[in-house]
Amino acid sequence: MIKHSQYFTAEIYSSALVSVIDINEVNYILDLGIGDGALSFASLSRWPHANITAFDIDENICEKYTNNKQIRVTKEDVLSDNFVDNTLKKYDLAICNPPFSKIKKREYFDRLFEKANLLECKQIKQLTADLLFLTLNLILIKKDGCCAIILPDGPITRVDYKPFREDLLKNYRVSKVIELPEKSFRRTEAKTHILIIHNQIPIDSYTELSLMGKDGIIKDSISLHQNKLVCRLDYTYNKWKLDTNTISSSANLSISIKRGSFMYKELRRTNYKYLHSNSYTDGECLRFDNFDYSHLNNKVIAVAGDIVMCRVGKRCVGKIGYIESGQVVLSDCLYKITVPKTNSKRLFKLLCSKKFKRWIQISSHGVCSKVISKSELLDYIKNEL
Repeated sequence: MIKHSQYFTAEIYSSALVSVIDINEVNYILDLGIGDGALSFASLSRWPHANITAFDIDENICEKYTNNKQIRVTKEDVLSDNFVDNTLKKYDLAICNPPFSKIKKREYFDRLFEKANLLECKQIKQLTADLLFLTLNLILIKKDGCCAIILPDGPITRVDYKPFREDLLKNYRVSKVIELPEKSFRRTEAKTHILIIHNQIPIDSYTELSLMGKDGIIKDSISLHQNKLVCRLDYTYNKWKLDTNTISSSANLSISIKRGSFMYKELRRTNYKYLHSNSYTDGECLRFDNFDYSHLNNKVIAVAGDIVMCRVGKRCVGKIGYIESGQVVLSDCLYKITVPKTNSKRLFKLLCSKKFKRWIQISSHGVCSKVISKSELLDYIKNEL
């Protein structure tokens, strides 16, 4: 088990993070969760006269900096109540590689979101440490100060984090988002991004979205207006969107997407004909008997003309099947997609295409098991039909 959910920053990415910070004058730096000090030491290489105030929950880590005159480290849990109230100083720059872990909601966290003008974050069902660390950093930087932070994929891409992105882009100038290569951190497959955020109200502001290689060098960049980034903040998705230039043509088309009703373990104990993620091959046309499922009130049943898709999985997300005849029960790992029958074959062909598979590759998110949300899939179908 990784103690305190710590995933220390590789030197190549700590140097890259510091090099892309777009401010020149830095005297006072904050490092919440200093860890092995990669970000702090990289910062001192660029601003050798700066002073760093750091905090860490790990006593052994704090002891390593006892004799360092430029880095003052205090042992403290920065997510404890009143930490912000007891930290009166404001900083020119905050650097941070936060822990990646789930956090139980507390009233104190709502007060933090209010202080940081991230009010919509109060509605997020599952809080994570990275989001709270970002909130603390935004509170503790000066007006016109800067926060350079490494965040996992969730806040950048997931639909349930959209309220966070709305508030962030409305109240702060996000000058850069840099997508790091997968497996950039030892012992985790989590996809990560560098964000450079300024404590300034954005006025007609543009954000540079970039892709970084394993050598720490930027491979490509695009620039988009901040108001275009609420849906997603990552380079890969927005680059794909620019390249495909999709325009919706199905605003009035009836499209229904429903998640299967049964857990796989539950289905295996029944005598129903059912579909699960391992029940068919990609692009397969499926035939079933017309079994009477009327006793399964309000359960999702796929019928002739429906399309099924694996919504979650490590390697099978986006796998498509077409119900040619009969009826079948679905596990909750599948979506049932229903459109008017005159459009169903056309949609099936679209969802079997290389273009859709590329979209799945770009749009699915998660650490090990990947997932596609219902709203993302619906938007894609509306754009393509």
